[in-house]
Amino acid sequence: MINLKNEFLANLKFQIERRENFLKTMNDSFKGQSQERFKYMVERQYHETYTELLNEFLSLIKKKELKMI
Repeated sequence: MINLKNEFLANLKFQIERRENFLKTMNDSFKGQSQERFKYMVERQYHETYTELLNEFLSLIKKKELKMI
């Protein structure tokens, strides 16, 4: 069995960094525009990120490939 714990954690870190970079880019492009629109986009990105990661985590548990983190 490959060390799935490390693989999962590496993917988690990558996904979070990817979304943070996206949000920094969006922050620059939304300057002067509605704060409510920007807030909505930020919340949506975080929701999508953590939903994807939670689904991946649950999938690994169901497959019994990841026993403990």
